[in-house]
Amino acid sequence: MNVRLIVLLFLFTFMANEGSSQTLRKSIKSIKRKYYGTYEGQINGYKFDAGDKLVEVNPIPIQIQINVGYLTIQIGKLTTHGDFEVLFEADDYYVLDATMENQSVGERIVVYKKGKKISRDGLYPQPSALLFLN
Repeated sequence: MNVRLIVLLFLFTFMANEGSSQTLRKSIKSIKRKYYGTYEGQINGYKFDAGDKLVEVNPIPIQIQINVGYLTIQIGKLTTHGDFEVLFEADDYYVLDATMENQSVGERIVVYKKGKKISRDGLYPQPSALLFLN
């Protein structure tokens, strides 16, 4: 009798856990194909304290190419590739979390549904950048 109860309890727990993970997987959507493309913009110049001196960084061009399941970020001459997932979809925008190769911190990108533009959150001390579909 106790063995049956333990087996039933295990099955119930397994089924409840599997059902909740399927619901979570269904809630994460992909962005529509019309938002794929190459976005271009500029990271504004900024200053940061390097300990004993103040370093000034000039403005630099940035380009982000969004494709099916992956993206490419080019800042100046540095190019990185990675994949992304949709963290959140609102009425006016998507929030993407990109995992780039050789980079421990993820990129956060907001794809606006109107205006053919995206926003990239700058990694400190970089400021955020607004990019437009080319």
